Amino acid sequence: MLVTALLTACSDPADQNPAGAAAAQGAGSRVSGARFAEKGLRQDRQPELSPHPLLEPLSGKITYNEKVTSRISSPVAGRVIATPVALGAQVQTGSTLLELDSPMSRRRSDYAKAQADLTLASHALNRQKELYAGKAVALKELEQAQDDFKRRPQRRAARSTTLENLRISAQQNDGRFALRSRCPAIVVERNVQPGIEVRARSRSAVVRRFRH
Repeated sequence: MLVTALLTACSDPADQNPAGAAAAQGAGSRVSGARFAEKGLRQDRQPELSPHPLLEPLSGKITYNEKVTSRISSPVAGRVIATPVALGAQVQTGSTLLELDSPMSRRRSDYAKAQADLTLASHALNRQKELYAGKAVALKELEQAQDDFKRRPQRRAARSTTLENLRISAQQNDGRFALRSRCPAIVVERNVQPGIEVRARSRSAVVRRFRH
């Protein structure tokens, strides 16, 4: 009897009651607010979520879309004498972007020389024709004058094309050169200011072309 009493006293009441054991097991899966406080924890019913970055911050460089931008450079050297077009300005084909004071007399003199050589070659050919008709010169000299005259128009045309590409008039006497836009666009970058010396082929501006 004594052994039976000790065994009964040492046993858990839940062991004697299966329903109570199940309830105790279910209650053990929950932690009360008091137990949180005892362990130094805080219970928050509405936690705040913070996004976690997928990648570490990376360095980069912003560049222009080459499909819709054009870099404008001056074909001649000179000094900027007027205020260039402002950033963000809309320009059309042929609009002046900036003006330069440039020593362009050499290109105009090249054209003038080509024109004078053509005139002299024409006179020489006519003279050789007259002399050959009077049997004063040989056929070889007449053919040489004809070949020389045929080459002169090509040289003059080349000099004229150079002036046209630069938009310089053959009759222009001053050294002003206007750099113009080749297409309708918006100016997004400008690398010159009034008074700055510009070298030939140096980039002066960047424009963003309009989509058609």
